[in-house]
Amino acid sequence: MDGYAGKGHQVLLIDDDSEFCELMTDYLDVHSFAVSSVHTGTAGIEAARRLAARSPGQASDELCRLIVLNTASIQLIPANVAAVRSSLGCAAPFDILPAVWLTSLCSAGLGLAAAWALGRLRR
Repeated sequence: MDGYAGKGHQVLLIDDDSEFCELMTDYLDVHSFAVSSVHTGTAGIEAARRLAARSPGQASDELCRLIVLNTASIQLIPANVAAVRSSLGCAAPFDILPAVWLTSLCSAGLGLAAAWALGRLRR
């Protein structure tokens, strides 16, 4: 968790796919978020505990952003949807990938923007 220095908005990204973490880090960095990523669930739990310890009794902005990213339903390869499309006779079941990636980035981006805006309202 060393990506927090120098920026006001902090995001903890937990994912085992390092390429995805790099993509999200680049995207969020453009929008002035300091991103720190960990690649295992155990490391993610420890990082979330450190974030929670900063403000006992209430969820910190960073912890809220962690929850937003965790629930944003980011999909890299929608295997289930592709399998259904293939079983129904689709000739190119993975042709939905660009749309899936775009909606995943939009859901994460909009969720982070909402968390940021609500955090500003609270102050």
